[in-house]
Amino acid sequence: MDRKQKEALIVALAEKGKTYREIAKEAGVSPNTIKAVLNKAGIDESTSISSRAFGLFSERKTPLEVAIKLNREANEVIRLHQEYFMLLGCTEFTKVYLQIKDNPWPYVNLVKLVQNAEMCDTEVLELLKIANGYLPRVRLEFDRLKEEKNSLEAQMNSWKAELTNTVQIYQQFCDRILGLKKREDELQLSINELEAKEAELNESSSQTLDVPHTV
Repeated sequence: MDRKQKEALIVALAEKGKTYREIAKEAGVSPNTIKAVLNKAGIDESTSISSRAFGLFSERKTPLEVAIKLNREANEVIRLHQEYFMLLGCTEFTKVYLQIKDNPWPYVNLVKLVQNAEMCDTEVLELLKIANGYLPRVRLEFDRLKEEKNSLEAQMNSWKAELTNTVQIYQQFCDRILGLKKREDELQLSINELEAKEAELNESSSQTLDVPHTV
């Protein structure tokens, strides 16, 4: 194989997405030679990365697998993945992806549910039409129940406040009753003491009257 044939082989392998190591092994040349040939052919490193990424995507490699194989940052691989789909003419999918990229799991879960249910496109469309017809009424019912729940919570809070106030009044009443009972006990004790003194005085008076007077 002469020099021109080797250069053509290097360019062809690079366009297929082969790495420098793979090209060097297959063409039997050094990485410096590969770089020089690709620069001469107008294929710089970024172009080579794009070509290799597109080649891997065409082999149904995932962005994660491509990022690992090419040792590239996630953002760059995601950008290349989008460009790959755009090149395939999947512009609508790209638009959807841009809308759901921050939280793709609901969409992914929906696709999985459809696949597990073995639903065809027509059935999915029909189901979405039915859901679209019922969802407004479901939302209205949800809003009504939510308002009813809020109203019940407000009533419960009012009842709790009223019950707390009633308990406080009852507690104050009980405390007052206990205070009066204590005061009653104290007064009864005082009365008993006074009655005992009165009885003692009466007894002393009787004894004084019973003593005979001496002339």
